[in-house]
Amino acid sequence: MRSSSPQRSASSRKARNARAFSSATAPRWMSDTTTVRSHMGRSSARRARRVKLRGGPRRTHQPKSSTPGASGEHIGGMKDANGVGTTEVRVRYAETDQMGRAHHRHYLVWCELGRTALMRERGVSYAELERGGLWLPVSRVEVEYRVPVEYDELIRIHTGVERVRSREVVFSYRIARASDDATLARARTALVCTDARGRPHRFPAAVRRQLEMLPTVVAPHSAA
Repeated sequence: MRSSSPQRSASSRKARNARAFSSATAPRWMSDTTTVRSHMGRSSARRARRVKLRGGPRRTHQPKSSTPGASGEHIGGMKDANGVGTTEVRVRYAETDQMGRAHHRHYLVWCELGRTALMRERGVSYAELERGGLWLPVSRVEVEYRVPVEYDELIRIHTGVERVRSREVVFSYRIARASDDATLARARTALVCTDARGRPHRFPAAVRRQLEMLPTVVAPHSAA
């Protein structure tokens, strides 16, 4: 009967402990940042490094400010004096370019915010249409840039419907400065109605009636 030496047994135990430690998950009671040291001898302990172990419930993102119109926050469901759907947005730092002005691609995001907020407020939400098997991909975009939009400016997107056809709806937008209603940009997007496979589809009569009841964008009282 062969017996292993004490030194070999100790080495085997250390190896097993090392493998077990490396595969173990951090217990929930451990803090977000914990200094972990292995018990594999002094030389290994000296090489122990600080690692971050995550335990417990995930942290949910909390906005820095709950003030309406704060950076990155948009407000939908409002109407101006003419009944047009209005959405307020404060320009975020990430939306600006090297010159400190809003990059042109973000104007289309603002238009989408205004469009979806208006449709939701009037009972024609994207989510409900998609659950019913209808999709509204954008087929045409037109933007006229008039005045640069600066970082941290509060802007308003006035959104309305220009026309509705059997398979197409065209939205128009006026992006204005919130402080004086000066027009910063105008835009237009055409959306076609398709089924889930992307094939053209007529608007159901009820949906078309709802779209036709959406307001139109009127000329501003003051323009830049």
